[in-house]
This record gives sequence, structure tokens and C-alpha cells, in this order.
Amino acid sequence: MAPQRSSRANKQRLQGEESQGPAAVPTKRSRKTHHSTGSSKVPQSSAALAKEELKLHKAIEKAIQKATKTASLQDKDSLTSPQAPPLPRPTSPPPQATVPALSPDCEPSLAEEHVEVNTSLFGVQSEVHSNPNPAEASGAPDQPGTSSEQAAAPPEALITPILASYIREAIKEGVRQELLQRTSSWVSEQACSQVDVEGSLVSADQVTIQPKDSQTPGEVRAISSYQSDQGSLAGADLLDQEMSEDEDLAPDQPAFVGLFKPQLFRSLLHKAKITTGLGISRPSESNPKEGTSTAVPLFEEPSIETEEIPGPGLFKDVLQRQWSSPASGPSPSAVDRRLYNLAPDLSSLLQVPSVDQPIAELSSSSNIAGPPEDSLRPEDRRLENSLVRSHQATAWSVKSAMAASFFNRASILWLRQLQARLPISDIRSQQDISKVIVALEYSADATLNSSRFAAKAIGSSVAARRLLWLRHWQADSKSKWRLASSSFGGPKLFGAALEPLLVESKDKRRVLPNLSRRSNLGPTRPFGLFAPRRGASQVPVGNDPFSPPNPDPRIANFILPPGVSPGVPFEEAGGEGSADPADGLVGLPIGGRLASFASRWEATSSDVWVRRTVRYGLSLEFISTPPDRFLHCPISRVESSRLRMASAIHHLLEIRAIEPVPQGQRGLGYYSRLFVIRKSSGGWRAILDLKSLNRRIVYRRFKMQSLQTILEGIRVGDLLSSIDLTEAYLHVPILPSHRRFLRFCFANNHYQYRALPFGLSSAPRVFTKLMSVLAAHLRTLPIRMQFYLDDLLIQSTSVQAAHQDLATTLRVLREHGFSVNLAKSLLNPATRIQHLGAVIDSKESRVYLSQDRLSSLRSLVRSVTAGKGSSLASLSKLLGKMVSCIGIVPWAHLHCRHLQWFLLPYQKRQLGISPRVVRLPPKVLKSLQWWNSDALLRGREFREPQHLVLTTDASLHGWGAHLSSSFAQGRWTKSDLTHNINWLELRAIHLALRVFSHEVRNRHVLVRTDNVAAKAHVNRLGGTRSRHLMQEAERLGSWAEAHLRSLRALHISGVANTQADWLSRATVDPGEWALDPALFSEITLLFGTPVVDLFATRINRQVRRFFSRFPEPEVEGVDALHSDWPPGLLYAFPPLPLVAKVIRKMLQEKAELLLIAPHWPRRPWFADLRALSIHHPWRLPRDRLVLRQGSLLHPDAGWLQLTAWRLSGAC
Repeated sequence: MAPQRSSRANKQRLQGEESQGPAAVPTKRSRKTHHSTGSSKVPQSSAALAKEELKLHKAIEKAIQKATKTASLQDKDSLTSPQAPPLPRPTSPPPQATVPALSPDCEPSLAEEHVEVNTSLFGVQSEVHSNPNPAEASGAPDQPGTSSEQAAAPPEALITPILASYIREAIKEGVRQELLQRTSSWVSEQACSQVDVEGSLVSADQVTIQPKDSQTPGEVRAISSYQSDQGSLAGADLLDQEMSEDEDLAPDQPAFVGLFKPQLFRSLLHKAKITTGLGISRPSESNPKEGTSTAVPLFEEPSIETEEIPGPGLFKDVLQRQWSSPASGPSPSAVDRRLYNLAPDLSSLLQVPSVDQPIAELSSSSNIAGPPEDSLRPEDRRLENSLVRSHQATAWSVKSAMAASFFNRASILWLRQLQARLPISDIRSQQDISKVIVALEYSADATLNSSRFAAKAIGSSVAARRLLWLRHWQADSKSKWRLASSSFGGPKLFGAALEPLLVESKDKRRVLPNLSRRSNLGPTRPFGLFAPRRGASQVPVGNDPFSPPNPDPRIANFILPPGVSPGVPFEEAGGEGSADPADGLVGLPIGGRLASFASRWEATSSDVWVRRTVRYGLSLEFISTPPDRFLHCPISRVESSRLRMASAIHHLLEIRAIEPVPQGQRGLGYYSRLFVIRKSSGGWRAILDLKSLNRRIVYRRFKMQSLQTILEGIRVGDLLSSIDLTEAYLHVPILPSHRRFLRFCFANNHYQYRALPFGLSSAPRVFTKLMSVLAAHLRTLPIRMQFYLDDLLIQSTSVQAAHQDLATTLRVLREHGFSVNLAKSLLNPATRIQHLGAVIDSKESRVYLSQDRLSSLRSLVRSVTAGKGSSLASLSKLLGKMVSCIGIVPWAHLHCRHLQWFLLPYQKRQLGISPRVVRLPPKVLKSLQWWNSDALLRGREFREPQHLVLTTDASLHGWGAHLSSSFAQGRWTKSDLTHNINWLELRAIHLALRVFSHEVRNRHVLVRTDNVAAKAHVNRLGGTRSRHLMQEAERLGSWAEAHLRSLRALHISGVANTQADWLSRATVDPGEWALDPALFSEITLLFGTPVVDLFATRINRQVRRFFSRFPEPEVEGVDALHSDWPPGLLYAFPPLPLVAKVIRKMLQEKAELLLIAPHWPRRPWFADLRALSIHHPWRLPRDRLVLRQGSLLHPDAGWLQLTAWRLSGAC
């Protein structure tokens, strides 16, 4: 017990000295075993105390290691000696010895260190408190102020003999007792956990002595008793087990899950600060008592310490250097690109996404293909470029961080392998490697978290770019933010998030609909005195809150008195009007008239949509429900215009197409403007301006007949008659709950449509779908009829059949509620009638432009070309008339392209109908002169003509084409190869037509090509996407108009275009034709099988051995005319000019030859063939004669009259 009392006294003395340090609060473990600590001695200098404790700690460590080694050797001798007395067995299992996990340089602070050695397992307990210098403990250079004499003093000199004796005896006794308590199975289990494979710190100072080899129990070695997280240390405190000398540090809460354990961060940071010499706060020399406290801890506010990673000047310089030019983008060097080159699948995720086409079109004013950024305003373009550079810079930070994380994790594996190979007895190396592993785990997790934060920055950059590009989208802010904050991934800026919002426009493009809650035509709601209030009491009409305070006297007498005719022809001339005696319902108005015939429609059709629409009214399909909007129709200052508007409304009320808005709903709903336009027939038509509402209507594609499809169904000599319906759209009823979206207000009067109005974008589809039901019913009768909206065409083969078909059609239309305009209908069957603005002649199978359309078109062309400038509205109107002539006038498509390209930029900016006056360039004016020529009078033949088929193809090597039995090919120039493949395909068609100009002159030519873009530019004689393609199509169309009757293109697959494809890639050699293998087999059966082919290549040889003109693999000889021929039967199919030389060579070699040559008696060598023949010749069948050269077939093989001869040179 004496050693224990001495040890306890020594411990109390050291604790008294420790209490005078900077921290008066006892350590965690001290609080567990001692209730209080005293202080009886104050050091004169904290620096001197630190030096003294450092030396003392270092000496203690050396002594412990030496004592451990000595005790192990002595215990080995005692265990192996048979005279050794038996050791006493303890009554209870002694606890495992715990020694700090790291070396003494792992200290929580510079001013204090607690190293506790609990040797109660060995019957001796001692605690040593010191404050060593970690740099010296790890072999670092001496700190300033340490003399060389003190550093050179041996560490044992600083330890008293009694203290050294206590340590040796305690360790020796503990080792003996430990060996007796450990069983062999327990030793084997502990030997398997020498190294922590999970990367935790190995407590190398905490050792247990056990047999070194399981088969040699006399040898012992030190192993780690620290187990991994999955080990057997159940109930052990992680804070006590993971880091040996950090009991006084408060535990951290886990911030992220990774390799590194956040509880070790404070200790790791502390050691890093000591190693680097950065971020260390040393006690003041002038005031050694500063920082001490004599107050009771319960009455002190605990200080909160924050862990701050030092920021050396290097780090600050890097930041400030990059911030010196914030507008510049990242400039990674070649070394950066090599060192941070991530895998392609990962690098592709970091690429800057490109702008989706529907989004780019929102701000683009041109159909010309180009970078989307060019369509932005200058300030927006600079912002876009800045966001792109930010994305790129962040992407490079992700690359570098991920590369660092990868190598950090690889380094951890390497260090664990190294740690496993080091002996456990090498305590210092085990501790150092454990510290490096922890640091690398921290670095691996930190770099991975850096990638996570940088990825979030990329997401923010993407959201900012999305908001920038959505600036031109007419939608509310919530819709924009919802789309901008959607998930991101892929090469496009919006990607899959955009698909649910896209709708198909009328020109079959995928566009983003307008979801704006504010119309561009006026305020969303009235303001001031005109603003309605929901739930407010209604006022009489004269005091309508929606009326102007001072009514305009021009509209005071707006409503026509009863019995007064409007005086303007709004009612269809000659129409059946509201009283059609034939339908049996006198006085039934046109507006929504089909609802009265719902039972008849239900008997005719089983279509649920048709039945529901006719009986209950049309239900409008919205992308999003329109908000309420109120607008006044503008009032013209011209009296005739006001009267025209009054007459239009009066007519709509008379046929019940509109109705007054209920008194309680006035001002609510969706209001639009009403205006009138002149009809082509000379009357006027009221149009509801639903441009804003149409943006919210769902657009659905549908098939509608055109003049072209109607002409395709007309037979030669058909008798034609036509029927026109009166105000067809107004027959379709509107669902009562949806009439609120079709309102207008004029002259303080509120109306809403109760029938399908003109101006609704879905109206053509609705009416076509209804008419398709009647068309199907009529065709089952059977009646050959076709329709385009409200114009019906009846086709009959005889006069009697024509009258019967016409009467049946009129009856069916009336039975289903339609009113027929008898004045505009052509009820006298004829072979030449006017229909849809065209004159159709079934006898000649030609279609011409009607006189009315021709006069209108030429008048507009003269007005545009006569002045110095024209308005954009008139030019757009002219372009529309020109486009409508494409199906009637040949080559009309070609001569409207120049005007179309001129108007494209204005149409993109929504200026197509602007009154702005512009001057036309000379090229456009020249193209307009064609429209005043006689070319418009020729008409077009709609019967399918006999076409001459031309097949073409192009490659990057050249072009090829074949027409009937002729073929042509060519190679590209350097200037040609600067264009893309679409241009080369189109150029190949142009060159092929020029080569075969004599064969195709004044013919209908059908071009077969495997390129879709080339086909489209031939059929449309141009395009609006690429100017280069447009220019080449213009040159092609100009040449075709002068030399051909018509030109059309057809797409074929690349597999079916083998000959033209081969011509575009290879050169045709007249001497390399080969017989079809099947025909060659017949020749060998008749004349024998040859052994060598004298004129062949590796591709077209007929037998395995062959001679060739040029050296190539597997060839037996080069140039058969100058080589020795092998013995045996030989085969030759030489070029025609070489037949005489082949005969001469055969005589020289005295060989036997199977020769393929023409049966041409006029040639000099024909007599030699007859004289040298040893077998009757065989004329190859003309119908089976096929000559090939690759995939190319000879255009006229029968013309050669080929004959097989068996000749002998020995005759």
C-alpha cells in the first residue's frame, strides 16, 4: 500500500499545481474521480512552468515505454521458468487498462494537458498531470526560449527514483495479472482487431500484453485494445475512446454523415493549428494571472468556444485575386483540364444547358437560325453571359472538389493498408498514421460537401437564367417562378419541366402558351368609377357603373328602332334567314339552331362529343381559366362605321346569335372587342376579337380538307355542284356557363354570344368535326361529297345522279338544322365551276385562279410596287394572297419567298399588321413583277402526270444520281464542303438535273432522295430556316421553272438508295464490271470451273485466286498482261479495249481461257475468237444479264451482247 499512498500524494501535489493554470474548471475525468482541487503553489512564470512540465511529460513517456519493455522481458522469463511461484488470482475481473488514444502531442490547449494512466487493473493507480510541448514530443525543433543544455539533458534525470520505481512495479504487476485473466479465446479475438479498418483512431498507448504467436505462448507483444465502432466496447463513451486527450472539450453534434466523425473536429483542428503554427493564442508574459478565475463555477456563465479554421494570407490572396475581375469567366489551364478531367457521364451534368427552342422564340424576332443569345437585349445578353460564366466557374469548382475527394478517399485506403503492415509495437507510427487518416476523412467529407454547395450554386444560376429567359413570357409571376424553380437536369435549360406546358400552334410548332392575367389590349379590370364590385347592389341601366360619366352623344341613338332596317348587308344575300319553310320550324333563328335538332343528330351519330355539343352547347377547353376582364368596344368618330357596328349587333340580336348579359352579371366575365370586316362576297361580318382568350384555349390538331385534297378526289368528267351554308358557325350553340367568356360591351350595352362566334381559335375544328358526321352519313348513301368548313362539293357521274345527290344532300342538311344559302350555292351540275376561289375544270383536269382573286391580287401588287413605300399590314395581306395561290398557280411558291424573308423579322416582333411604312429592296420588287405576268393564267394540272424518276444522293466525298439507264456522279469542291450535308443533298439534285437536262426537258420530274430537308426545300421551293438552303433552292427553282413542267420530291430510305449512295462515295470504273454470281455459276457448269480470275479485284472476284491491276491483299499477281499465267483453266472478263491483247497473251502462254466478250462481228478480234474456240460459244440471256460494280447496276447490260467463249492458245 505504500506505493499507492505515495502515488496518491504525488497526484494531489500535481493537481494543486495544475489548478493555477488558465482553466480553473477541472477536466471531465477529474470531475468523475475528485470532488475538488486545491491550489497551494503559483508558478513564477507560465512560460517556465510550460517548459518544466514539457520536459517532465517527455521523461514520463520515455520511462513508461522503458518500464513496459523491461516488465515484458521479466515476465516472459518468469512464465517460462518452472520454479516461478503461482500468481494470486483476483476476486473480480480487473478493468482493462485505459491510456490515451493518441501520443502526448494530442493536447486540447497549449496551457494545459491531462494525461491519465489508470492502472487499477494492475493494483496500482497513479495520475500524472503535465503540460508538454507537442512539437518537442514529436521530434520537432525546440520552441524559442528553450536552451540547448535543457534539451540535451536525458529525460530520466527529471524523474525521481521513487517515481520510476512505482511505475516499473505497477506495470510489471499489471502485466502478470492481465496474462492470468485473459483466456486463449479472448486473446484470439483481440488479435483480430489490431487495426481499425473503419478509419477510426487507434489508441496505440492503450496496450495489452498477450502471446505474440498463438503457437508460442512464451512470446508476447502489444496490440491495440481499441475496437472499431462495430467492436466489443459496449457502453464505452465515444468521446473517451476516440480521442485520448480531449476530455475537456464539449461534444459536437453531427452535422453531416460521412467518413469523418464530427466529435473529433475540435481535437483535429487543435492539432492542425499546432502543426502549422496558425491560429494559436499564447498566454501573455506580462500578466501571468490573466485568464485565471477564483469564482465558483456554478455562479459563472459558461464561455462558448467556436472552432475557427485559420485563414492564412494565401487563402485571402486567392479570393482577392479572383475578385479583382468579377466579370471575367473561368480560364482553366491545360494542367487543370488534365488534373480535373471527370468521367463523361459526370462532366455532362456540369455543362452549361442550352436554351430550349420554345423559350428562345419568346424573345426572338426572326426565324433565321442563330444563337438564342442574339435575340436578347444588350443588357439581358450581358446578364446571360455573366450567369453562364458563373455556371462554368462553379462547375470547375465542383470538378476540382470531386477530384480532391476521390484522391482523399484513395489515400485513406492506402494509409489503412500501410497501417496494417506496420507492427503494433511501433506506437508512434500507428498514432501518426491515425491522425493523418482522420485528417483525410475530414478532407474527403469537406470536399464532397463543397461539391454539394457548389451544385446548389449551379441550381441558383440556372434558376436566374430561367427567370431571365421567361421575362418575355406573358404569364403571371407565380407561373414563371413555378417553372423557373422546377427540377433541373439534362442538356436543356428547362428540359422535361417545359413539356407539360407546351401546346401546338397553328403552324404545328411547339410553343409556350400565354398565361398572362393581364391582357395587352387594356386593363384587366375597370378602374375608378368603372370598377365593378362583386356583391354590390345593382343599379338601373341609366345609372350603370360601367357607363362613362358623360355618355358620348354619338352613341345616344345607338339602338335601332323596331322595324327600321339596318341598311347594311349583314344578312346573307338570298339566304334562308330565320324562316326556312323546308325545315318545318318557321321562325327558328340561326343562333344555336342545332340544339333544336339534337334528337336527329343522336340518331345519326354515336359520337359522345357531338351529341353533348349539339344538345347542351359547346364547352370551351381552357389551358387555364381566364380571369374576369372588362373592355369597352371602341366607338368610331365616323358615322358610317358607327352605323355599321350598330347594324352588326342588331343583326346578331335578330338571329339570336347574341343575348343581353343578365343584369346581375354585367361587368363580370371575360369581355372582348367586337369589330366588323368586309367579306370576299361583298357583305360584312362581325368578328369578336378573342386574341387574348385564344392564348388560353387548348389547341388540338385535326385534319381539315384543303383545295389540294379536294382536287385529288375529282375524276375526269365529273359533274360538280356546290352548296354554301348560311353563317355556319352561328348554328353551333355555346354551353350557357361558358357564355360569360364571350362577352362584349358597346355603347353601354352588354352582350354575350350564345352561338359559336367568328374569332375563336377552336371554331374551325369544332365545325369540321360536326360536319364530318354529316359527310360520313352522306357517303354511306352513297354520295361522293367533299367539304371545306361550310362549302360542300357534290361529285356525280351523270346529270340524273347529280340532281338526286344534290336533293338528298339538301334534305340531310335541313334535317340536321343547317340553313342553306341558295344564292351562293351552285345547284346546276357542270364540269367547270367556281369553288373555294378557284375554277375547277374536271374535263381538262386543271384548276385556275378565279377572276375575282386574280384582280384583287394584281391590284394589291400594283399598289405595293407603285409607291415609295408600303405598310407592313398591306405587305402581310399581299403575302397571304400569294400563299393562297400556291395550290393553283405553278411556281407561285418560288416567287413569294423574297417577300416572306423580308417580312420575317417584323412578324417575329409582332409587327406583321403594323401600319409602319417600309421600303422594299430591289430583289423583292423584282420578284413581285412576276405576279403581273401571264404565268398566273396557265393554271395547274391536278391529275397525276407521268413522272420521270431521278434518284440522287450525296456524301462528304461527292454526289451521285441515276435516271433510267443513265447515271452521273461528281466530286465536291472545297467551297462546297463548307456547307452542311443538307445543302450538299440539295446541290446534288440541282447538279443531277443539269447533267440530265436533255432527258428531263419539258417533263414532270420526280426526285427521290433520302434527305428530308432536301425533299422539303424542293417541294416548297425554299424555306425559312436556313438562308443558304433558301438560296440554293432558289437557284434550283429558277432553273426548273425554265426547263421543267413540274418538279416534286419524294423521300426514300437510305437502304433503298444504294446505287446513288455508291455513286456518291466511289468512282465508276468501266473495266470493273462483274457478272452476277448466279449467271457465272451457269457458265462454270457449261464450260468448267476456272482456277484464276485474271481481271478482278478483291471485291468482285469470281474465284478465290485472282489477278488485279493494282497491289492489294490476297492478290496472286498484278497486271495479268505482264505476268506469267498459272496452269489450268483461266477466267477473263477484260475491258473491251483489251480483248485483242488478252488473245495475244493467251497464245503466248499457250493457255486455256474462259473469256467473256461481246458478240460483235465487226471487231477485228472476232475472227480470232471463232478460230481459237474449242467449245460452242454461249450468248448470255439478255433478260438475266446483270452486271454489278459494288452496289451499282450497269444501266444497259443487254446492249453489250456478251458471250462466253472457251479458247485454247495451244491450237
